[in-house]
Formats: sequence, structure tokens, C-alpha cells
Amino acid sequence: MRNNLFMHAILMVKRTLRNYALLSVTIVFSFSILLGYLTYVDANLYNDYKEIFATSREIIRAYHWGDEGHAFNAWLKRLDKIPDTEYYTYFETNTEFIGYDNIGVTISFLPTGNIPVYMEDKNSPIANDEIVLSAIPERLVSEKQDFSLKKDEAIINESLFYAIAPEGASLPISIRVPILPKGSTVPVLCELQVVGLCADDEHGGNELVLTQTGTVGGFGKIYASQSLLSKLEVELDCYSTVALVVTDNPEAVYAASEPSKYVVSCVFLAQNKALEVIKAQKSVKGIISIVLFVLLAINLYSSFANALNERKFEIGVKRALGAPARSIVFQFLLEAMIIMVVNILISIALVTNILLIIKAVYHYIYAEQWTLFISRHSCYMFTVCSVSLTLVFSLLFSYKTTQVEIVKYLKSE
Repeated sequence: MRNNLFMHAILMVKRTLRNYALLSVTIVFSFSILLGYLTYVDANLYNDYKEIFATSREIIRAYHWGDEGHAFNAWLKRLDKIPDTEYYTYFETNTEFIGYDNIGVTISFLPTGNIPVYMEDKNSPIANDEIVLSAIPERLVSEKQDFSLKKDEAIINESLFYAIAPEGASLPISIRVPILPKGSTVPVLCELQVVGLCADDEHGGNELVLTQTGTVGGFGKIYASQSLLSKLEVELDCYSTVALVVTDNPEAVYAASEPSKYVVSCVFLAQNKALEVIKAQKSVKGIISIVLFVLLAINLYSSFANALNERKFEIGVKRALGAPARSIVFQFLLEAMIIMVVNILISIALVTNILLIIKAVYHYIYAEQWTLFISRHSCYMFTVCSVSLTLVFSLLFSYKTTQVEIVKYLKSE
């Protein structure tokens, strides 16, 4: 019996599809706006902070330059007393590439032996809290391995390689780089074997470009081993000293620092700020969703009322022919639920396709990887909204059929 009523409801939906047209447009439009808003906000938040949350919370990076080394070294000694804390330091210096007037380079001297590889976040969305975690070349991150350079080996960024290497050259190649010893004005030339390339760091300025005069200019990046300094028997005139800390107690490590003396960037602080932004957006999203929910309910009530007006004569005839009120109520309940469910599915498909178009625009026009994402919280809100409105208005629509005055509408026809 119920199966017959369901099939009859589907048949009546097909026959009266024109009457349901305005209702369907309202449902699709309203639910598409709600779902589209929730998904777009979630996707933007996810893409803004995915790199930060993909990075280990236990990582802290600090650096100093100039005469701030005393406070920096004192902080490193304090780290030795914090449990489950490890760190290593590396040095950076700037120099000019021999034979190229417009090319400068930053040389990072990494520790000897294997050191951990961590992802670099070059475009942190947290204002004034840039998180650059490691000097390790991006090329090696995907290899998921520890990293070590021998005494004479180096890795340079791609644009520097193409600027200085002969046409058609392949790795390894030999380069000569001047290094300025501490307290000296005479650089020491060292010969390095370039054994690998890493991506240009556009955010950090390590990218060579073609100047207006037709020459290549800019700043390149070289990664070498600290063992090279011992081989050359020189003490480095450092531009900056960097420490990368991995700890199970990041709060304690940060509390032991003196930010006024040197720069400390903490992943856990960036993640906390991101969580605050997400929490605030969740509240805004909830308020806007409630407003959209109310507007959607008003529109649905008006559309269901219009659809019912188109069917009052039909209801009157069925009642006059002896159809029980219960069967009419159940029929219209099923019709309303069918219309709601089908149009909600259409809304989901429509929003998904629109967001896929946005994803394609980011990829092909802006060359960015924009991930389509919706949070569990938004799924709950949309599900509650969809189920509640479907049930409420299906029941209301079916109840209204019992209020039809049979004699009045039969006489009017």
C-alpha cells in the first residue's frame, strides 16, 4: 500500500511539475546559496592555513644578525635544560657571484652529518608572523629523508643554475664562490661541486630575473656544508645565525626566549592564531547561516502556499469522491519530500560544479592549488537545515491539504 502511495506521489509530481516549478527554483536557489557560502568560506580557510597545520607544532625557528649573538647563544644554552628538545644551527652570509656584476648570493652553511628535513612555509597567511622553518632545499622535502652535504658539495636554486651554467650543461658542475672571512676585507675563493637544484624562493627574494639592461640580476641561493669552513680554515663573517628547534615543549622553549633580542618564529603560535581566526569565522558563519535559514523558510512557505493553491480543486475532487483525508495527507507529504530531496541534491551538484570551476580558475589563471573543502561543522549545519526544512514544510504542506474547503472550491470551479 505504501509503495503504491509512493509511486502515485512520484506520478503526481511528474504531472504537476509545472506547478512545482516555482517551488523548485526557490529550493535550488536558496539551498545553493547556503551550501555555496558554507563551502566557499571553509575552502578559503583551509587553503589559507593548510600549510601551517600540515607543519609539526613542535618546530621553532630563531635567528639573529649583527651583535645579538650573546643573547642568542644564552637562549640556546637554556634549551639544553628543557626536556625532549633538540636543535641545530646554521650560518648564512651574503656575497657576489664571480663574473656577474648583478648576481648576489646567500650561502647557507648547514651542519655536518644528517639533519632532519622540514617543509618550508614561504607564504604564511599569519600577518607579521612569517614561518620559514628550515634552510633545507625544497627539492629534498618530498624525498622524506635526512639531508647531508659533503665538504665540497652544494645545492643551488634553479634560476641561479640556468644563469651561470653553460647552455646544455648537466649536474654536477663546478662553481667558484668568494667567502669573506671574519675581520678581513679579502675574500677566500672556494670551489664547489653543484650536485642538486632546488626551487626558487620567490617569497624570500631568491630568484634571478632579466633586468631592463638585458642582463640577469637578482639574488641566488647556495646550500653548502659547514665542513667547508674547516677545510678552508676560516671563521665566517656571518650575515645571520639560524637555529631550528624541535621540541615536545614548544611553549617552554618560546617562554625561554627573548624576542626583543632576536627573532623567534613558532609554528604553535601561528597555529593558535589560525585557530582564533577559524573560531571567529565559525561564529560569523553560524549567524549568516541562521539569517539564510530564516529567509529560506519564508521563501519556502510562500512557494508551498502557491503550489497548494494550484492543487486545491484536485484535493476537493478527491475528497468529494470519498478519498480518505489520511491518504491525501500522506500523498502530499511524499510529494513535498520528493521535491525537497531532489532539489537539494540538484543544489549540491550545482554548487560542486561551480566550486570546481573556481578551482580550475585558480589552477589555470593564478597557478595556485585551491583545494575544495567543507568542514564537519558546515556539514552538520547544512544537514540540520536540510532535514528540518524538509520535514517541517512537508508536514505543513500535507496538513494544509486538510484545511481545503471542499464545497467552496468545487462551486468556484
